[in-house]
Amino acid sequence: MAKRLSSTCAGTFDYFMKSLKFADDIGANGAFNEIAKASLTKKNGFMDIVSEISINGLLSSLGTPLINLISGVTQSLLMPTVRLMEGVVTTDRKILREALSMYSGSITGYTDFIPQFRRGFAKGMPLDIDVTDYKRYGMTKGQYDDMLQKMGLNENASAEEIRALMGDAYDYVNKAIPGPLGEVIRFPTRLLVGIDEGMKAVLRRQKFNAMAYRKALEETADNPKALNDRFLQIRNQKLLGDEGVDAWKSVGSADNPDMQGLAPLLIAQNYAKMSIFQQELLGKAKSLQQFRSEFKPLMLMLPFFKTPYNILKEGLTFVPAVGYGVGRLAYRYADDMAVGGSVPMSRSEILARQSIGFGALATAWTLFDKGLITGTYPENAGERQMLRDSGIPELSIKTPMGWVSYQKIEPLSTVFGLISDLNRNIDNYLNSTTEVNAKDFDELVAASMWSLKNNIMGKSFMEGFANAINLLSLEASSAQNLSSAAAGIGRVVIPYGALLNSIARTIDSPDLLSGQAYDRQATTFLEKMQQRIPGFRESLPFMYGVYGEKRMLNILDIWTGIRTADEVDRTELQQELGVLGIAYAPVDKSFKSGMKLNNEELARIRQISAEIATPILESVVLSDSFRELDESSKNKIFKDTMRRVRRAASTQFLVENSGNQNFMTRLDNASLIAGGLDKLIGLETPPEE
Repeated sequence: MAKRLSSTCAGTFDYFMKSLKFADDIGANGAFNEIAKASLTKKNGFMDIVSEISINGLLSSLGTPLINLISGVTQSLLMPTVRLMEGVVTTDRKILREALSMYSGSITGYTDFIPQFRRGFAKGMPLDIDVTDYKRYGMTKGQYDDMLQKMGLNENASAEEIRALMGDAYDYVNKAIPGPLGEVIRFPTRLLVGIDEGMKAVLRRQKFNAMAYRKALEETADNPKALNDRFLQIRNQKLLGDEGVDAWKSVGSADNPDMQGLAPLLIAQNYAKMSIFQQELLGKAKSLQQFRSEFKPLMLMLPFFKTPYNILKEGLTFVPAVGYGVGRLAYRYADDMAVGGSVPMSRSEILARQSIGFGALATAWTLFDKGLITGTYPENAGERQMLRDSGIPELSIKTPMGWVSYQKIEPLSTVFGLISDLNRNIDNYLNSTTEVNAKDFDELVAASMWSLKNNIMGKSFMEGFANAINLLSLEASSAQNLSSAAAGIGRVVIPYGALLNSIARTIDSPDLLSGQAYDRQATTFLEKMQQRIPGFRESLPFMYGVYGEKRMLNILDIWTGIRTADEVDRTELQQELGVLGIAYAPVDKSFKSGMKLNNEELARIRQISAEIATPILESVVLSDSFRELDESSKNKIFKDTMRRVRRAASTQFLVENSGNQNFMTRLDNASLIAGGLDKLIGLETPPEE
């Protein structure tokens, strides 16, 4: 067996234990180093190396650590809010005070962020190994108690059992490539591990503050002055360094065996892992994770599993009504050491999350009515194009600075997205019918299902799941879906692929100082890959919408991963059509029945159509007479205008290609097929372009 990771993993955990001054205190260095060696030492084959390259490539964009940090900060504020609402729904003043103490931990905990960030980045591995569940070691409760006292292993627990039970600590940490080259390739994951370790330090401080309040309350019998003094005395202790061991022991309970020894630290670590979506999986989810790890090619399609699953599980608990069932079914490792295994979320916590979810629902509903929030782009191609052409990004909130995407702010983005989509679908339903009928209701249900799919599967961290589902469903029959799925799988094998993609888009700019870069059109697998390679992207055609100039990308958005749209940059025509909500589908590849346009041809006819449409629409839509019309008349005039534009664009496009033998031969063949004469006359092979 290869032992490339033995020294690294052993040293990493030893580093964590020493930083808390527990390892020396309990004499556990040797035992835990053996655990680290046994559980994280494994053979590294070709697919392990490919997987490591691909995962680090996907995480190499500068926006990824930024989003990770924003998510951590959001969680450090959201989790105390959940506890606060739990105090409200239970009318328990102790829980309310405990929640307030956690808020203070959100601030003071950042003093531990930098030291732990540095350590996590330097080691490139999680600084802790989960020892919160004795069942993972094949032990009884009594044996687990002995381990807490002596930190030794059960004599019946073999190294193979430990490895199988502990599983992967992270989706993206395996250290398959040795030496300096491996460290360079793993730079993105080292950065993310550093951020995670820093945020875990903040979250441990939160939990420590909550325990400090409970301990102070236990000792002072609710004497307000004494309680506050004692709480501050306990809270102000350092959790790292020489004082760490005394600090964690000080919040234990002599009367409660489940709060003695290492228990407070383990509980706090469990809470921290849950809050940054790194909690160990359970049941079928764990089995699927292990299957993915064993069947290496699957990791190219599903590069991440644990984090997306935990984000989805946590996010759905805030969705009104749905969240209650998810909370009862979504088991997690118990904080109470006496329970030992997994437990459902407590009813009080579920109700607290549901209360926050209903608050988010009311907020999103109000913002939508005022036109200040958007959900996912709708299923209808015309409606999607209308929003894009109007310069309105999906999953965004309108601020004084313009539209700003909330898509990456997990786990609440799922709630805002679903509610915004529900608003739009209900409005469309009410506007399309005056009485209940099956057809319109079916369209409402279909739109709602589309929304549910996009709000869950459309997230960047769920891309692998989406590709897998598309390939296994009827949607795979679409050449475009197959191309997108293939491109999604293909791009994961490019070292630093996300970073290269950002560079490629950035340098494809008329002027870097303008902050804008060209958007390029790609329809095939190779073209989608070409989009991501500096120097090759520029040969792809420009992207055009139904009207307006060629599309541009915001360079800041490219690097941060957070889409924005400034109102100043939107033309008067964009703003007017955005308010009207008039939809018209873009030109598609089906130029004629039986004839598909290639990428260059499609881009050219879209350009011609947009260039013809823009001045005509400006003269029509921005006129005073048009603005005085009712909505139905405006819709009719717009669509009549666009039909004339499309006919003119098709005519000009045909004239341009009249001398192109390849194009004309394909057109003649399509005419023969449409007339049923292809078998009688035969089709001509188009000459090479």
